[in-house]
Amino acid sequence: LRLALVFRYGGGYMDLDSWVPSAAFAGLGDFVALQAPGVVNNAHFQARPGAPWVALLMRDLAQHYNGNRWGHQGPELFTRVLRKACGRRFVHGVARRGGKHPAC
Repeated sequence: LRLALVFRYGGGYMDLDSWVPSAAFAGLGDFVALQAPGVVNNAHFQARPGAPWVALLMRDLAQHYNGNRWGHQGPELFTRVLRKACGRRFVHGVARRGGKHPAC
């Protein structure tokens, strides 16, 4: 649901167990946060309406859903999709770009 809402309306998503001042994301544009080097965290991300990289996430989720593996639809989804889209060009920390894929 979080992917569909952000794709349709744009905006940010943050897990409820997080606290970050709202001004922290101002002006960032599309971004994802990494939970470790080379591992994308799905708990904090932001996208413009219709962002192509969110469409890729939704497509992969529908094609490879696995309810028996914890994290498969979360960090593993974001990591595998952005790794395919970006190749080895992951950055560390909070990643942002004005281009098609925020972690590239």
